[in-house]
Formats: sequence, C-alpha cells, structure tokens
Amino acid sequence: MKLQNEKFTANITAVDTKNLNLDNQSFIYFEENAKNEFSKSHIISVDNGTRVVQIILVGDLFLYDEHCAVLENEVLTVLQNNTLVQINLGTSQIIKQKQIEEFGGNFELHLIPTGYLVYGESAVATYDKDLNQIWSFSGKDIFVPTRDRPALEIGAHTVSFYDFENNFYEIDFSGKVIE
Repeated sequence: MKLQNEKFTANITAVDTKNLNLDNQSFIYFEENAKNEFSKSHIISVDNGTRVVQIILVGDLFLYDEHCAVLENEVLTVLQNNTLVQINLGTSQIIKQKQIEEFGGNFELHLIPTGYLVYGESAVATYDKDLNQIWSFSGKDIFVPTRDRPALEIGAHTVSFYDFENNFYEIDFSGKVIE
C-alpha cells in the first residue's frame, strides 16, 4: 500500500517476521507477545524527500497491507489486526497504541469525517483521532465479502456492508442504523 501527502511517501508491505533480518534496523516496534514464528510485520518505508527511513512494526499473524493505514500530515495510523498504532513520521516514534477490544480479526482502516473506521470480522467500529472508540456495530453473523459484492462500501455519510447470511446493514458515521 502506498500513501502520499506533501511531506511524506509511505510504502507499506506485510511480511512474515521469520523471513526478516531484524538486526541493525533503526526503528522496530513489537506488539506485546508478537515476536514468534507466527508473527507478521508491517515494513514501512518512509521518504520525506531528503532521506528514506524504514520502520518495522511486528504484529500478530493476521495483519494485511491493503487498507491498513491512513496518512495525515506527519501522522501515520496503522491497523495491525487488533491494534491501532499512530506513528509520527518526522521522528519515527510511536505516538499512541490502542488495543481494539472487538472479537475476531480486523481487516481494514479508513479515514472518515469523524475519525477512523475499522472494518472487522465481527464488528464495524469508529474511533476519534485520539483512538477513543466512538461506536461499534455487530450484525447477525460475521462480515465477509463475496464474489459478487465488495465487503464494505463507504459513502459520503454512511457505510454499508453485508454479513455471511446476506443481511444488509447501512450505518451513518454517528453510528445510527439506517437500514
């Protein structure tokens, strides 16, 4: 995944941690209990126009490199399954970490007008810019994509999705169920 603004370009890939040489790396951050043979890592290559820095976030096995991050000014917010991490790209330091307390895995992170939207297996939730949860919604079954429709659609004022039983849900950004 590639994100870019006027200050930074960030390229993010997810790899198996066991295949990484973590020696002599400048910025490596471990999620609690994550360094094991089943962990994966986000490798974040950050270019500010004068230098390139590599940041490695070691997480659990269930992290992805599509729809996994949002870049705003100097802050990169990254979803690592059940953890949200905010990094100041100017200093390469972690600003904040937040454990997501939803059951099941989390797949996608999106920027919405009220903050961030996290799309997960069992819940869709929103968080403010300080990573405080605003609301969470669970359906009758798990949320999954199918071959004939996307997993999640974000509109101007709402988010819509289906569960495994083909139930349709539409929620506005304040958490009110529309349909």
